[in-house]
Amino acid sequence: MARRERAMMVDMTAVSPHPILAGRWTIEREGSSVGFAIKHLGVATVRGRFTAFDGAVAFDDGGALSAEGTARVDSIATGDAKRDGILQGEEFFGADEFPAIAFHGTATRRLPRGRIGVDGEITIRGHAEPLELAVAVREVAGDPDVLELEATGTIDRTRFGMPFDRGASSALLGKQVKLELSVRARRAGSR
Repeated sequence: MARRERAMMVDMTAVSPHPILAGRWTIEREGSSVGFAIKHLGVATVRGRFTAFDGAVAFDDGGALSAEGTARVDSIATGDAKRDGILQGEEFFGADEFPAIAFHGTATRRLPRGRIGVDGEITIRGHAEPLELAVAVREVAGDPDVLELEATGTIDRTRFGMPFDRGASSALLGKQVKLELSVRARRAGSR
């Protein structure tokens, strides 16, 4: 309840635009998280995050959103150093050859509950695939130069050359990876 009191939901795709949000907003690492979740053994959920990332969102005068961002693969953190090393290795992200994951989104549409659908491409291991993110945008009460954005989406890891093909691997590790972003963005030039 306290979170709802200090932030208000903004429906960016409403007929009346929100000109106060127009412009470019830079993602701040402090107060932000770029994470993922995947099923392990069909039961447990393994969560991880990237600690080195950057990005920006932009709103036009009509409220349409575009977004771009990158995450450094060598910053992956799952709470298990051995697993992090495996994920950075050739069988998964191949960090030596492909040091970053990138997203670029431009097409937007209205989704239920005041969210925005952002369609774009995510590039992992040098291979781009379509990605749809469901994004909620909140203005932070008392600070017109800061936004909070929460975004979720799902990818199939095998589409990026991460089959993890060790026999019955599908039983060990799920194909679907849920992306979970919770970020703070500051209006460009406001500091």
